[in-house]
Amino acid sequence: MVQGIISDMGNVLVSFDNTIFFNNISPHSCFSPQEISNLFQANVKLLGDFDLGLISEDEFFHTFKKIMKLNLEKDQFFQIYNDIFSLNPEPTNILRHLRNRYRLVLLSNTDPQRFNFILEKFPQIKFFDEYVLSFEVKMMKPDPGIYQLALKKANCRPEEAVFIDDRWENIEAARRVGINSIFYLPEKTDLREELKRLGVAVD
Repeated sequence: MVQGIISDMGNVLVSFDNTIFFNNISPHSCFSPQEISNLFQANVKLLGDFDLGLISEDEFFHTFKKIMKLNLEKDQFFQIYNDIFSLNPEPTNILRHLRNRYRLVLLSNTDPQRFNFILEKFPQIKFFDEYVLSFEVKMMKPDPGIYQLALKKANCRPEEAVFIDDRWENIEAARRVGINSIFYLPEKTDLREELKRLGVAVD
């Protein structure tokens, strides 16, 4: 019997589009949006370190400011960096209505800037019982340890949990731990039906 539901945030509860960042940061740089995108991808380790809480907001900003030759201050940078999200109402509403019947845990690879921005902009998603955030726990999906921590927060065994995520490698990792999982694709996956299939009392 399902006791807990563990959900990703990005591309489940909220969608994001990094091209918004590339387009809006470009006027503050000597690089085009495509060149900014290339620099972003070339420095993916920096993004990972920020998600893991291994570097501070100041370090992240000053490093990217140098790499992208930016002419703006920290607050301006993070406003542009953060403002790339939009709410996905359907999965948000479905999960919110389950809060009185199941223990809900948010499991996200994210950084403190974007996480706090999302909570402020979309208070509709503030219905979880517990949060497992990569920058706080110093682990990221698909590390098996982060799923074990999420199960502990959900207070249930793997077979009593359902995990929702939009990345296949994260789904595979959760299934290796023994968690029933839903590979969620925005506007394609019928989340209500998938939850029902796994025994979740959605209606």
